[in-house]
Amino acid sequence: MYGHRRSSDAGAWFYLFLMFAVIVFVVVGFFGGLFVDEAVAIRALKTSGFSSITILDRDWCAVALRGCSTGDAAKFTARAVNPVGDTVEVCVCAGWLLKGATIRTQ
Repeated sequence: MYGHRRSSDAGAWFYLFLMFAVIVFVVVGFFGGLFVDEAVAIRALKTSGFSSITILDRDWCAVALRGCSTGDAAKFTARAVNPVGDTVEVCVCAGWLLKGATIRTQ
Protein backbone atom coordinates (compact mmCIF):
# COMPACT_ATOMS: atom_id res chain seq x y z
CA MET A 1 0.00 0.00 0.00
CA TYR A 2 2.86 2.36 0.76
CA GLY A 3 4.97 3.41 -2.19
CA HIS A 4 2.10 3.48 -4.65
CA ARG A 5 0.94 6.83 -5.89
CA ARG A 6 -2.71 7.47 -5.67
CA SER A 7 -4.44 8.83 -8.73
CA SER A 8 -5.63 11.83 -6.71
CA ASP A 9 -1.99 12.84 -6.10
CA ALA A 10 -1.29 12.82 -9.84
CA GLY A 11 -4.43 14.86 -10.46
CA ALA A 12 -3.41 17.40 -7.85
CA TRP A 13 0.00 17.84 -9.50
CA PHE A 14 -1.67 18.23 -12.89
CA TYR A 15 -3.98 20.98 -11.62
CA LEU A 16 -1.08 22.71 -9.85
CA PHE A 17 0.93 22.68 -13.09
CA LEU A 18 -2.09 23.89 -15.05
CA MET A 19 -2.66 26.80 -12.66
CA PHE A 20 1.02 27.74 -12.86
CA ALA A 21 0.91 27.68 -16.69
CA VAL A 22 -2.20 29.89 -16.74
CA ILE A 23 -0.61 32.40 -14.36
CA VAL A 24 2.58 32.55 -16.47
CA PHE A 25 0.50 32.99 -19.64
CA VAL A 26 -1.53 35.83 -18.11
CA VAL A 27 1.54 37.62 -16.72
CA VAL A 28 3.43 37.41 -20.01
CA GLY A 29 0.33 38.37 -22.00
CA PHE A 30 -0.52 41.44 -19.97
CA PHE A 31 2.92 42.52 -18.82
CA GLY A 32 5.06 41.29 -21.72
CA GLY A 33 5.90 44.86 -22.68
CA LEU A 34 7.92 45.20 -19.51
CA PHE A 35 10.38 42.69 -20.95
CA VAL A 36 10.97 44.62 -24.20
CA ASP A 37 14.20 46.60 -24.06
CA GLU A 38 14.42 50.07 -25.61
CA ALA A 39 17.46 48.82 -27.52
CA VAL A 40 14.98 47.08 -29.85
CA ALA A 41 13.46 50.45 -30.78
CA ILE A 42 16.86 52.11 -31.17
CA ARG A 43 18.10 49.26 -33.39
CA ALA A 44 14.98 49.49 -35.59
CA LEU A 45 15.44 53.24 -36.02
CA LYS A 46 19.17 52.96 -36.77
CA THR A 47 18.51 50.22 -39.32
CA SER A 48 16.03 52.52 -41.06
CA GLY A 49 18.55 55.37 -41.29
CA PHE A 50 17.56 57.48 -38.30
CA SER A 51 20.22 59.15 -36.15
CA SER A 52 20.42 61.22 -32.94
CA ILE A 53 17.80 58.96 -31.36
CA THR A 54 16.23 59.86 -28.02
CA ILE A 55 13.57 57.65 -26.42
CA LEU A 56 10.93 59.97 -24.94
CA ASP A 57 8.31 57.59 -23.62
CA ARG A 58 7.52 53.91 -23.18
CA ASP A 59 4.07 52.35 -22.95
CA TRP A 60 3.39 48.70 -22.26
CA CYS A 61 -0.26 48.69 -21.27
CA ALA A 62 -2.97 48.54 -23.96
CA VAL A 63 -0.60 49.44 -26.80
CA ALA A 64 -3.11 48.16 -29.36
CA LEU A 65 -5.35 51.07 -28.35
CA ARG A 66 -2.45 53.52 -28.72
CA GLY A 67 -1.63 53.00 -32.37
CA CYS A 68 0.17 49.65 -32.39
CA SER A 69 -1.12 46.28 -33.54
CA THR A 70 -2.52 43.58 -31.29
CA GLY A 71 0.70 41.57 -31.64
CA ASP A 72 2.81 44.34 -30.13
CA ALA A 73 3.78 44.40 -26.47
CA ALA A 74 5.41 47.83 -26.11
CA LYS A 75 5.29 51.25 -27.73
CA PHE A 76 8.28 53.59 -27.66
CA THR A 77 7.99 57.25 -28.60
CA ALA A 78 11.26 58.61 -29.95
CA ARG A 79 12.67 61.82 -31.36
CA ALA A 80 15.24 61.30 -34.09
CA VAL A 81 16.74 62.77 -37.23
CA ASN A 82 15.35 60.98 -40.28
CA PRO A 83 17.42 60.12 -43.39
CA VAL A 84 16.37 63.42 -45.04
CA GLY A 85 17.79 65.40 -42.10
CA ASP A 86 14.54 66.50 -40.43
CA THR A 87 13.95 66.03 -36.71
CA VAL A 88 10.81 63.94 -36.32
CA GLU A 89 8.86 62.21 -33.58
CA VAL A 90 8.02 58.59 -34.31
CA CYS A 91 6.59 55.59 -32.52
CA VAL A 92 8.24 52.20 -32.50
CA CYS A 93 5.89 49.32 -31.77
CA ALA A 94 7.73 46.23 -30.62
CA GLY A 95 6.76 42.71 -29.78
CA TRP A 96 8.18 40.41 -27.18
CA LEU A 97 10.30 37.37 -27.84
CA LEU A 98 9.86 36.51 -31.53
CA LYS A 99 8.33 39.66 -33.02
CA GLY A 100 10.37 42.54 -34.41
CA ALA A 101 9.64 46.25 -34.36
CA THR A 102 7.57 48.55 -36.57
CA ILE A 103 8.21 52.28 -36.98
CA ARG A 104 5.09 54.43 -37.16
CA THR A 105 4.80 58.15 -37.74
CA GLN A 106 2.69 60.34 -35.49
